[in-house]
Amino acid sequence: MILSYTKTEYIYANKVVCQSIWLRRILSNLHQKVIDPIVILYDNMLTIVMTKNLVFHTKSKHMQLRHHFIKDIVSKKEIKLKFININNQPGNVLTKVFPVENFQQFKEFLKITN
Repeated sequence: MILSYTKTEYIYANKVVCQSIWLRRILSNLHQKVIDPIVILYDNMLTIVMTKNLVFHTKSKHMQLRHHFIKDIVSKKEIKLKFININNQPGNVLTKVFPVENFQQFKEFLKITN
């Protein structure tokens, strides 16, 4: 179960990285150079470790080569995956139920107004 969950998270992270690279290229075409790596906040530590370290190769060798694109992009420092606790993930306010205090905090962070 854990292996299939990790595989799913890894594939999803790969898709997020692809979209980020696409956005970077659009900005470049608009003559807006992005120098620093794009930081992606991610709540799965094992996925982040798999993108940086080949130690987990035995656990991930069954994945198709196209899903390892993320390793190349992270090694080139175009993208940086940074861990964020699932309770602090701002996007969760759109998909999960939170106490009012947390909702207000996320609402302010995302600049949502009445």
